[in-house]
Amino acid sequence: MPGEARPRSGERGEIRIIGAVPRCYTSDVPTKHPRVSVTVTPPLQEARERLRRRGVNASVAELALAGAHELLAAAEAQDADGQRRRELRQRLTQRLRGGDALDADALREVRQSGWTRA
Repeated sequence: MPGEARPRSGERGEIRIIGAVPRCYTSDVPTKHPRVSVTVTPPLQEARERLRRRGVNASVAELALAGAHELLAAAEAQDADGQRRRELRQRLTQRLRGGDALDADALREVRQSGWTRA
C-alpha cells in the first residue's frame, strides 16, 4: 500500500512514512552533531553558482560558516562603533562639565542669533 513501509531484516523497528520522507531517518548516521535541513533558495543557488564559476566548490557547511563569520564581524564592528561613540560622549560630557574649551559667551550669541558665516 502506498505511504507504508514494512521493516526490512536488520532494521530496529517499523518505519513510518509520512508523505515522501521517512519520519526519522538520522538515527543511524555516524555523528554526534544534530543535522539541519537547508533549502536551496534562489539567492543561495545563485551564490553557489557564482562560486563554482570562479572554481570554488564550497559545501553548504562552508557557506554557512563563512556567512556566520561575516555576521559576527559585522556585529563586532557595530559593537566597536558603539563603544567608540560611548567614549566620545563621555569625553564631551567631561569637557562640558569641566568647562574646558567652552566659551559661554559664544554659546549665548549662537543661541540668540543663530549660526552666521563671516
